[in-house]
Amino acid sequence: MNSIRSVVCCPTSYGVLCQELYNREKHSSWTSRLERNAIDGKEDTPDQIFWLIRRGEAIRPDTPISETFCWVVNPNVQDLITGTYTIC
Repeated sequence: MNSIRSVVCCPTSYGVLCQELYNREKHSSWTSRLERNAIDGKEDTPDQIFWLIRRGEAIRPDTPISETFCWVVNPNVQDLITGTYTIC
């Protein structure tokens, strides 16, 4: 049986700063710089926030929230490191 307290509202937002591939529709109001990706040469939008959870969203306190990301370590040899952010 589920208790009333099995789902709560998240008291704050948690996000990860990242770069995203530039998308004209999504970044139509983008007024800052674009950066050329050293690996594929495509344009990225820096300083984007990937929200893991936003304030007010329903969460289960007993269920962690996680997302896997890749980081470019050395663009000359295309090294990638994969890591996971987890909120418990």
